Amino acid sequence: MQSAPFDILVVDDSEEDARLLTLFARRARVENPIVHMNSGQAALDYLSASDTVPPGLILLDIRMPGLDGHETLQLIREHENARTAVIPVVMLTTSDDDEDIRKAYEMHANSYIVKPEDAEGFLRVIHSLDEYWFQVVRRPT
Repeated sequence: MQSAPFDILVVDDSEEDARLLTLFARRARVENPIVHMNSGQAALDYLSASDTVPPGLILLDIRMPGLDGHETLQLIREHENARTAVIPVVMLTTSDDDEDIRKAYEMHANSYIVKPEDAEGFLRVIHSLDEYWFQVVRRPT
């Protein structure tokens, strides 16, 4: 698979979900490095660091202690640094609640995906994300 050299930032308080996502990404032959932050605040600190190259994609969980995914998304989109405001953000969460979905799109999430419950579904999601965001879509450099 031909992937862009951008990192994928996974923001999820579940170490197990992040580990599984990384495992399935490797099985799907996604070559992009995966950076895991276990909180919204840690992700914002990472994105604000001047020596950090912005990731090519953010996978953001909603249900997290402290800053939840919606609050984190809002702060990413409102950030004064234009390099982070244009990063695609995909909500990858267990919530299938219509209100969560509506709110995410109102806050300018690029996509909303409910976490699959099985390995096959997770592989399919990872393949789709990789193909769409790193091979099909063109973004500003």
